[in-house]
Amino acid sequence: MKKLYNPFFILFTVTLPQLLMMGIFARIFWFLHTEFTEKQVFHWTVFGSLLGIVCLGFTLYGILRWKQKKELQIYVAYGIFVFYFCFLIAYFFIYTEMIPAAIPSYMLMGITPGITTLTLTMPALAHGALLIIENTVEHYQMQSILKPFFFMIAMPLFWYLLMNLLSMGSLSGMHAFEYMFPVIFVISSAAFLLLFVTILYIALKRKSNLWNQYIGAMVFLGSLMGLTLNQSLGNLFGDFSHFGFYLCNMAATGVLMIPPVTKAKTRLFIFMTKGCLLWYSLYFFMVFLPYIPLSLMGIIVFGLGILLLVPIVLLFLHMQSLWTDYGYLQQFYNKRRLIAIFVLQLLVIPTIIGITVRQDQKNLNQALQYTYQRGYQEEKMPSVNRPGIRRALQTIKHINGMDSGRNNFFTGRTSTPYLTSLYHYYVLDNLSISPDKVRRLEEIFFGEYSGREVLGRTEANTSTDVRINEIKSETLYDPEQQVYRSWVNFELENTLDQLSEFYSIFTIPEGAYISNYYLYVEGEKKYGMIADKRAANWIYEQNKIRNRDPGVLTYLSGNEIEFKIFPFLGNEVRKTGFEILHRAPIELRIGSERLSLQSATSATYAGKPGDRTLHPQIQYLTKEMKAELPRMIRKPKYYFLLDYSKGNEKNTDEYIQRVKHFIEEQGIHEAIGEIIGVNFEENRVKYQKGWEDQLQGTEIKGGFYTDFPVKRILYEHYSWHLEEEPIFVMVTNAIEKTILSKDFSEFRFTNPEGLKYYHLENTERLMEHSLEIQPAYDQGKVALEIPQNPVLLWTGEDGRNIYLPDDGQDSIILLEDRYDVTPDEFKGPGWENGVMLQALYRSYLLHPEQYFEKSLSLVKGSITSHVMSPLTSFIVLENQAQEKVMLEKQKQILETKKPLDIGDRIEMNEPPLLIMICLGIGFLMIRKLWRKRKISGELF
Repeated sequence: MKKLYNPFFILFTVTLPQLLMMGIFARIFWFLHTEFTEKQVFHWTVFGSLLGIVCLGFTLYGILRWKQKKELQIYVAYGIFVFYFCFLIAYFFIYTEMIPAAIPSYMLMGITPGITTLTLTMPALAHGALLIIENTVEHYQMQSILKPFFFMIAMPLFWYLLMNLLSMGSLSGMHAFEYMFPVIFVISSAAFLLLFVTILYIALKRKSNLWNQYIGAMVFLGSLMGLTLNQSLGNLFGDFSHFGFYLCNMAATGVLMIPPVTKAKTRLFIFMTKGCLLWYSLYFFMVFLPYIPLSLMGIIVFGLGILLLVPIVLLFLHMQSLWTDYGYLQQFYNKRRLIAIFVLQLLVIPTIIGITVRQDQKNLNQALQYTYQRGYQEEKMPSVNRPGIRRALQTIKHINGMDSGRNNFFTGRTSTPYLTSLYHYYVLDNLSISPDKVRRLEEIFFGEYSGREVLGRTEANTSTDVRINEIKSETLYDPEQQVYRSWVNFELENTLDQLSEFYSIFTIPEGAYISNYYLYVEGEKKYGMIADKRAANWIYEQNKIRNRDPGVLTYLSGNEIEFKIFPFLGNEVRKTGFEILHRAPIELRIGSERLSLQSATSATYAGKPGDRTLHPQIQYLTKEMKAELPRMIRKPKYYFLLDYSKGNEKNTDEYIQRVKHFIEEQGIHEAIGEIIGVNFEENRVKYQKGWEDQLQGTEIKGGFYTDFPVKRILYEHYSWHLEEEPIFVMVTNAIEKTILSKDFSEFRFTNPEGLKYYHLENTERLMEHSLEIQPAYDQGKVALEIPQNPVLLWTGEDGRNIYLPDDGQDSIILLEDRYDVTPDEFKGPGWENGVMLQALYRSYLLHPEQYFEKSLSLVKGSITSHVMSPLTSFIVLENQAQEKVMLEKQKQILETKKPLDIGDRIEMNEPPLLIMICLGIGFLMIRKLWRKRKISGELF
């Protein structure tokens, strides 16, 4: 305890935590200050200034005493304890004034202010309390624990009786006492904790081995009871259900009950074990530190609140035991050697956790890159660690509460304090992976389809609760840009007498782009902002939970637009609208309404925007220009995909015979592209003599992952301008296990004949399925023959032939599939920006290995040009604070180079322990360097 008088400890208990707390609350204030009243801003200013001044004062005092090589004075301990104790009382009295209940929790950026304040204030309170206790015990030579023990147990008894009297109304006339009740209770709680620590200090000071073992046995039982009780309450304080916590608990508490041994080597081994397990005691002390003030309430109400005090006893006992062993071992070993051994043992658990987390990050990155960011032109098959991927996915499922058998009766918490936050920060870049994505990875790598859901959209195209009263359009022609600007204005009415949402899906023609959006919010016309569509839809759903005012327009797949507005009060009428840029008159259908968007001045239209060079790597063809192109029918090129996924061990020979018979029957020997054995990998075999033998070596494993080979073949035919139409034939007995993307329609531009595949059944019947309807395997029809649809042929200046759909719409041609564009190029006319964004998105689809670079360019280009792209949304939010939070989320997701999500992220509700530890180590290094220089006379 004498060590705590070292002024250097003020930096750890006061300076570091308070600086961290001020930084956290300054960030919250920056996000929310526009929503605060003047009174609330005043409270924030006063509390912030007071904290800063007091923290600076104690820090300067500590540095001064450190330089003077003097210990802390006891009145400073009283000052620290009294100030921060009063601060906590004042803070919780006006907590709802500083952060009103109307502020949604998501806007606090994952921080729980109350827990954070308690966590970062407790070190100062604990430091001051320990010094006060040590000084009191030593000054009055206290030897017996009976008197403080009786005072301690009297407090919960007193409050228990008092609460019963209050419940019976016996003290109903004492109004003054009702106002003082919270203050007296808080003071009682502090006194209760001081008495408890005093008893613990006196007991451990006796250095009685029997007494220490007795306390150790109580801690052993109490800690196990605490872990079990927490789990039975639905992980109220965090998820400690993993068997590792129980194992470490038994090891850490069990080793403390071992009687002192005289053999030096045995004592050294025990010392090493205690050093290794110190992290366990320290971790639970940190976790339960903010809840310790609630121990008195827990004892009064629940009776088992005493278990909240077990981590204090465990850490005290652990530290004292280590210090006793260290003192004994100095007789046999060098001090530096003992310290080095202790430090090495202290690093064991963090090292194991660090290696595990690092491996999870590596394996998860492999899985995501393999599934979502693998280039179609890659020749070498990337290797993946399937056992490592399984371990990472199991951890994520545990965190997301996706594993079964969890007791979630009260809170259902699945996060482990600090550890989950660090895992999210390091492995998931502070984001998350959605349950759908986790299930997809399990399907691909392990062939596990349990819990598989239908991927198709089940919603109606337009909501029925909120009807469209009126749609008006206004179209003007811009002769300078040679484009039309059309505003589509809505009047919407809620037909119900309760909250409802407007929801609609409509399709815009090729070459039309949304360039503005507005929504009336409380009578004010607010224009939308463009943001990454993942961030925009995330905050839309968050506001929807809180009944706030968001409206959002988002691309779904292809040219489909999703339009959502919430909330509509009972029978409420609201107005909204959006602007579309289009180079020619178009028709738009929304619900049952059909709009013709054209202008009276359209006669001035020049009619040949396709003649303009938008970009050296883009060619834009209007439907008028396409009408003059020659039609042709491409020859078919067959690709057979055979199912080598888990469960097909006995089927592969039959699949090969099925393919051979189909080829012979159809006489298509000259039209075979490849025969591919597919699991989560692909074995590509050319159709030549002995192709069956080459397939025999294909391993049966994983899922029937046809998504990648189909897209790879489409990429090759499109980028290489091949003259044949790819025909995909799936050969499997379980077509429902085919793994395909739900957004395949975005690849429509790669195959002008349309996107489809055929299933060669075990009866050798051929079934046709559309890749644009989900789930694709559930929409089949018997194909008596494979139809050949005409396409249009366009020849570029370099002589290359490019095949276009004969659909009566404009077309965008990528002259180079690696099309890229700089932000400066988006500063031209708005319609041209839309074309460039669409072309860039197609290049993004063709080159998933450039996921990060192209998605960043798309979002930046869309924001710069104020034209919505397939990766952005127009969104109207209620206030500036919501916009700041959304932009922060957008920043997080755009900074990660992995295809992650934010919708399912588990927010951090405790301060970053790792930062505090790193800063602490930094202070220790500075202190050591200071001492060395001072000894050598080179202070400056």
